[in-house]
Amino acid sequence: MKVSATAIFTTIIALSAIAPVQAVNSRHLSRLLKTNQCQRCNLTRANLGNLDLSGANLAGADLTGANLTGAQLVGANLSQATLNYATLNYALLLNANISGARFQFANLSYATLFRATALEPADFSGANLTGTTMPSGKIAETEQSQSQSP
Repeated sequence: MKVSATAIFTTIIALSAIAPVQAVNSRHLSRLLKTNQCQRCNLTRANLGNLDLSGANLAGADLTGANLTGAQLVGANLSQATLNYATLNYALLLNANISGARFQFANLSYATLFRATALEPADFSGANLTGTTMPSGKIAETEQSQSQSP
């Protein structure tokens, strides 16, 4: 029996679609919402849009693919957090600690990072920074960033 490359490719795509996808740990999400503390938590793909997480400690947390649209993260600790592919449109990260945070391919359009601090460079590789207010107060005009620090 001869199998075409197209059939193999289609099978691989179909199987990858049903492979388990890491999702938010409900206990971690509950802890964050109750205590505003969730260091090294798994909040992958969490829906945190429009929440007030001001002062939250999310150091080392995995927020890959999370929805933080319009979230208030004023003074939040995001040091060493992973926010790759996260959506942070219009999020407010005023005075946030973003030391060593990873925002690769995240969407930060029109977010505010004014006075955010980074003792270690944050990684914004491939991030959408259109209209983002950077820590210096400068408005980013670029859609894609290749920068390692804000």
